[in-house]
Amino acid sequence: LGWVQKPMMDVTTSTDFGWDVRFVTNQDGCTPGSATPDKPANAVRLMMFGDSTTLGRLVPPDQTIHASLMHALAGSGVQLDIVNAAVQAYSTDQVLLRMEQLLGRYQPDLVFYGVCDNDFSANALDAFAGYPKPRFVLGDDGTLHEIPPRPLASIGAFGSGPLKWIQWSALYRYLQPAILTLRARAGDWQQRSLLGTASEIYWKAAEMDR
Repeated sequence: LGWVQKPMMDVTTSTDFGWDVRFVTNQDGCTPGSATPDKPANAVRLMMFGDSTTLGRLVPPDQTIHASLMHALAGSGVQLDIVNAAVQAYSTDQVLLRMEQLLGRYQPDLVFYGVCDNDFSANALDAFAGYPKPRFVLGDDGTLHEIPPRPLASIGAFGSGPLKWIQWSALYRYLQPAILTLRARAGDWQQRSLLGTASEIYWKAAEMDR
């Protein structure tokens, strides 16, 4: 998979929005932490997949997508059981593998996939955000072949170390719009897609073929 949420995690993070967010995972790295493979009786189980937007790692638990959905359906008479298996920075290939890993174990009645406009471009990469990831290549016979991620000697945390200090500095924040504009103009479609600025691949057939 490249990376997943750590199982049985229980951490509280102070966010830039002034929230202290408690984040708890279950034995499979899913949220909420109370989720189990055994489906409650008379409940409709919905399993959610996607990236950080679907996960809501830095959002108060009562404001995540899955919590909002449960609140919206609370008065409909539907007993909804939600398991959120989304993972930060996932592309569509990793979501597919995560589904294959968990769907048989949790047996959901419905599957929700939240996709963002930069989730396709990393499919062609064997690393993202500095971490190895799996990818698929199309064989001459038309079948997909999985190339697993290369091993790492050590694993650090996303957004840590000197790079984080630079990115959160006032000077970098001042220059960031110009840097992103330069990357979007000088880069190829894949670079623009990673930046979330290559939306033409979603509505131009020729761009999607590329």
